[in-house]
Amino acid sequence: MANHTTQTTHPNLSRQLEELQLVKFSLLPGELLVFLEHCRGWEGLLEGYEGPESAGLELQSVHVMVVKEDGQGGVGGERDEIPPVTFQVSLDSWNVWFEVGFPTGYDASGSGSGFSSEEGEGGEGTNGYGKETKTKTTPTISVKGEDITRVEQEEWAQVVRERLGEIGETEYPIYQLLSLHLLPLLHEKAEAAEAAVSESIDSSTLDVEDASVEASRYDEHDIQTSSFSSSPSTRTHTTTPQLYHALLTSHHLISPKKRRSLSSWVSSSSMHPKLAGFAKIGYPGVIYVEGSKEEVEEFVDKVKRMQWLALRVRFLEGLDADTGSLEAPASSQKSTAHAKGKDKETTKNLNKTGTKTGKGNQNQKSQMVGRLEGWKELTKVGEVVDEMRRVGRERWVVEMGIGSGHGLGEGG
Repeated sequence: MANHTTQTTHPNLSRQLEELQLVKFSLLPGELLVFLEHCRGWEGLLEGYEGPESAGLELQSVHVMVVKEDGQGGVGGERDEIPPVTFQVSLDSWNVWFEVGFPTGYDASGSGSGFSSEEGEGGEGTNGYGKETKTKTTPTISVKGEDITRVEQEEWAQVVRERLGEIGETEYPIYQLLSLHLLPLLHEKAEAAEAAVSESIDSSTLDVEDASVEASRYDEHDIQTSSFSSSPSTRTHTTTPQLYHALLTSHHLISPKKRRSLSSWVSSSSMHPKLAGFAKIGYPGVIYVEGSKEEVEEFVDKVKRMQWLALRVRFLEGLDADTGSLEAPASSQKSTAHAKGKDKETTKNLNKTGTKTGKGNQNQKSQMVGRLEGWKELTKVGEVVDEMRRVGRERWVVEMGIGSGHGLGEGG
């Protein structure tokens, strides 16, 4: 197979990329967006998309890489148009996913186009997209899985129809459907399946007597641990005020009024440690702030009271004021974070990626010492990663999908 670059057009390219971008940077860690093989060219389009004002996209005309077919399967010659996009949204920890297709005529407005939820014929290899020809403006949604049954597909199709009815004629309906309804439900199903497996294993390996012995042993250990912890000689008292930080993302950050407000809120900080942070302007918008718990929470509340497109609070967590290391909050369920909507994000236990013990851990802590100062504006996602790396917190943005070639792309 060979390829070449060609000039081509797509009547709704900008609108469809806009919705794909919303879907992409609304994903939480562990959630994936993958284009089907024949739609790989869309990866480059989405990566380079910087909003409706992007050069060339105003005319809906772009350069794309076109695949030259080898003639197999009755398809010959070259395709000089962008194929209708089909993509999958899934979890990296479960074998069920959603497959979505945008016909060329779909404009993401949600006005009167309707939807087609396809059950398929069962199993992984069937998508049921043959019915798509009934309208060239209707996106299609199907549920796939390695072991999914016909009954399960029909149940999912019913869920899709019900959720679409709740959404109604809204702008960017696929984004709304996936981020607010289907992905949270997928998390719930995956967690329920995992819990059922764990329960089955536990019940087959522990009898009542063994469980009683283990419980007694842990009770004794807890008593000893409690006594040790309460000893005056072993308790440590932290006198340094707790440092908190928060990360927020939005579809874009352009408004001069919003930018002035962010800067003003930080400069008026009166508590210790003082507020500091930065905003990445353009497409997408990124806001990061650190400071005292009270002022960081107040800052985030003020931001949420403004009008935004796809605002997400990615985390609001405590930091160790001396090392900049995470306070290690309890990890919560992703489904709960999704269900609370766009402006309620659960705290994420970023330490679960693992840190080395012993000297390696000490070296890591020594590298994490650092504080931001004042407020600044950045223009590129790469600058966000660089700024966080400077104070030893690069992984907090990278693990949220910002930078490193995935998640929020380099834009604006």
